Amino acid sequence: MAALTRYSLAAAALVAIAACDRAPKDDRFAGVDGGKFDAVIRRNIGPIEEATGLTFKQFPVVKATTAEEVRGHAEKAITEVSVAAELAGQERAYKLLGLLPEAMDVRAMFLNVLEEQAVGLYDPETDILYVRDDKPRDIVNLIIAHEMIHALQDQYVDLDSLKKSVQGDNDRSLAMASAIEGQATYEGMVQALGGSKNAEMRMAGTWDRIRQAIRDERGAMPVLATSPLIIQETLLFPYLSGADFINRFENRRPATENPIADVPQSTEQVLHTPAYFDTPRDAPTIVELPAPRVGKTGYQNNLGEFETRLFLFSHLNDQDASLRAAMGWDGDRYQILDTPAGSGILWLTIWDGAVDGAEFADVLARALDRRYNLSQPRVDGDTKVYRGAGRYVAITTRTVAGRPAVLMVDVPEGQRTDVLDLGAVKLR
Repeated sequence: MAALTRYSLAAAALVAIAACDRAPKDDRFAGVDGGKFDAVIRRNIGPIEEATGLTFKQFPVVKATTAEEVRGHAEKAITEVSVAAELAGQERAYKLLGLLPEAMDVRAMFLNVLEEQAVGLYDPETDILYVRDDKPRDIVNLIIAHEMIHALQDQYVDLDSLKKSVQGDNDRSLAMASAIEGQATYEGMVQALGGSKNAEMRMAGTWDRIRQAIRDERGAMPVLATSPLIIQETLLFPYLSGADFINRFENRRPATENPIADVPQSTEQVLHTPAYFDTPRDAPTIVELPAPRVGKTGYQNNLGEFETRLFLFSHLNDQDASLRAAMGWDGDRYQILDTPAGSGILWLTIWDGAVDGAEFADVLARALDRRYNLSQPRVDGDTKVYRGAGRYVAITTRTVAGRPAVLMVDVPEGQRTDVLDLGAVKLR
């Protein structure tokens, strides 16, 4: 759920990242006054440049702020027309998918999470790094180091334009955020381990301990810790899986290459080494859905491999089955359906192979049965239609445009389930 990736979330979990005390490389910014944060900014310039292979073109601007002002920045972002529409659409979709409680006010929840855990943020529109000055100095210094990497990224790739370019593509937005946040998190971890590039990070035990430490910090963040799984995991994904991706990037690519200039296009590419690093890459299939036969399309977007996995796990609570069933993902698109009897949703997924599609269809049916306590299906060719909890659910396994596909339709009982003309679907 990537509607808020425009602002980086400097979680309190990142207190494990240590700023380096080495002096800056040179005196390029000798005449610049960094104010009360001047010393910590200068301490980090050299190590950050060494870690990323990039050189600061201008001195980072850091301003002190408060929790209320951080909330104000987030609220301003949410009220932007395009962001507000995305958030509202995703909220409706995720409630229809059973990923969010019906009564939840997602906008208010996001603001509360941000206010709770955001110690600092870099605003790419103003090129200003804001840090909360009401936090302990050591935490503030750590967050400055993290956000300075975002400021440096922005000097080479326009982060604001990059983030706006993926609106309407949830999976790509989460993948892009993983490169941006992953680089800042990973380089901080390297410095915390003494600056020995990659040597320690290749040790599985060290890496696992760091990941677990970040996850364990959720206990100190009650708003985040009590939020739905989809919220927790999509907020943590860019930091945890993103840092893992950057580790692999730096082990496989020349030091002169910048991961932010070539961000992954899907969470599949973030999660699986061959999907991004093999030639050719495993690019996601873009799914274009026609208008439904009945009702109106209220909103449409995609989940991607990672959120497909979360959807299955949320209903099954079976990690192995969820991982396996989502593994062959190659593309997807969903549409909200507004019908006279209420809202429904259709979701078309594309798979690497027929076996992948069949396994997903089987696990999907199990997940929906857990949610709705479904009846025995009525079989109509390649479609199985179920009833449960006042809903009709249809699962179709078919070849679409030459690719293995699974279509799920979930509508109020009494409504048609043959709502999508699969022959009119376009894949690219």
